[in-house]
Amino acid sequence: MSVIAPLRERLRFLHQRTAETPIFNPVFQLSLDISRDLEGSVIGLVDVEAMISELECEALQSRASRLKTLLHPVDLTENDSCCRALVAASAQGNDCAAYAKRWSHPFLHAVFTGHPTFLLSPAQSDAVAAAASSNDAISAQVCAVSSARSAITLEDEHDQAMAAITRASAARDQLTRTVLDVAAAQWPTEWQRVQPAPYRMASWVGYDMDGRTDISWATSIRFRLIEKQLRLGHYIAALEGIW
Repeated sequence: MSVIAPLRERLRFLHQRTAETPIFNPVFQLSLDISRDLEGSVIGLVDVEAMISELECEALQSRASRLKTLLHPVDLTENDSCCRALVAASAQGNDCAAYAKRWSHPFLHAVFTGHPTFLLSPAQSDAVAAAASSNDAISAQVCAVSSARSAITLEDEHDQAMAAITRASAARDQLTRTVLDVAAAQWPTEWQRVQPAPYRMASWVGYDMDGRTDISWATSIRFRLIEKQLRLGHYIAALEGIW
C-alpha cells in the first residue's frame, strides 16, 4: 500500500487554493502539515522514513524510464537495423565524395564529467543503467540496491568519465563500421576514401584547476597519460580481434 498517495491527494487539494491567491505555496503547506502530524504523534519517524523510501524508489524508476525512452530501441539487433537504415539513407542520391564529406565531420562533441553521477550511489547508478538498457518493464527491483556511498575523490570522477568514454567509443566503433559497410556496398572501388568521424569525446576531469586545490599540473599530466594508456589498450584489443 502506498504511503505517499494521501500526500499526493492532499497536495492536489492544496494546489486548488493557488486560485485564491498567487502567493499561496501548496508544497510549503504540505510540509507544514507533515510537521504538525509528526509533532502531534499522528505519524512517527518510521512513517516519514517510509515516505522517503517510496519517493526515492519512484524517482529511480522514473529516471530509468526516461533514460530508456532516450535509448529506444534498446534491443541491439533492432538498434543496429535502425542505425544501418539511417546510414544507408544518407548514401541515397549522393556520390562517394559527398557521402565521405558528410561523415568526416563530427555531428557531436561530448565532454564527460563525473559530477552528474553524484546524485546516485554507484549501486543505484548501475541499477538504473541496467533497467534502462533492458526490454523488461521498469520494476521496483531497481530500488533494491544499496544507497551507501563512499567519499568522492578526483580519481572516482575520472574513473567514471573514462568508463563513459569507453562505452561511447564502443558505440562510435559500431557506427563507424556501419558507415564503412554501407560505403563498401554502394561504392566497391571508392569506399576506402571514406574516413568517418561521427562524433568526438573528451573529459575535463583532472584538468580544471580553477578553484581546485587538489589538482596541479602534475595531476593533469598523470591523468592524460592514463587516458593515452587506456586508448592504446582499446586499439590493441581491436587489432587483436581483427588478427
